[in-house]
Amino acid sequence: MGTDKVDPPRRRFRDKMREIRLNACDIATIFYTGILTGVIFVIVLRAYVTSRTTPNLYLRIVGVEGLDPGASTPPGHGAPPPAFHLDVDVSGVREGYTACVGGMHGWRSSLLRVSYHGMVLAWGIVPSFCIDGQRLRPGGGAASNVAAVYAVAAESAVLREEELHGMVRTEQHVTGKVDFDVEGHVAGLGYLKCKTPFFEGEHKSVVYSCGVYQLLEKCT
Repeated sequence: MGTDKVDPPRRRFRDKMREIRLNACDIATIFYTGILTGVIFVIVLRAYVTSRTTPNLYLRIVGVEGLDPGASTPPGHGAPPPAFHLDVDVSGVREGYTACVGGMHGWRSSLLRVSYHGMVLAWGIVPSFCIDGQRLRPGGGAASNVAAVYAVAAESAVLREEELHGMVRTEQHVTGKVDFDVEGHVAGLGYLKCKTPFFEGEHKSVVYSCGVYQLLEKCT
């Protein structure tokens, strides 16, 4: 008689161990697959968030017409109305960020207003411009003068020109600079609110970054 027969209890034990090993392999495969899926998800999510993170924007007043803070006397009759030359700078642009903003968006244009202590002085249209993080990578994600805005005087004057000039000149004399508020809607970006200083003589570094806010529009 042969002696190669396996005792039934031992066979059941071996089958059970084989089943346990197979289940352990399946659990390990599922576990590591889950980890890999999670890592891929985090990478994709991080890339998406990075590509949508709004960079820091700055508005610099590089020129003023009809409202010279350094002038010793107010402008005489017939002087040009206030106008502002503004440059848009950016920093903190991530490599994956790409956006083209400004210009017209449907029926709505990108428009900024310049005001001084709540008094609207000028309006300017923001032209279309693009921010490409890949192209700005050599500069550390920063660039100057990515767009230029020319804001011309508002039609309605809140104060007489002499009074306005006197207020601006006094603030410049006391603090060494004059702060103007610039805000408005920029298509593709949101609502921009900036405090923009103008210094006497050579223009210094930008002090304030702009706040960017997303406004919900009413459906019609």
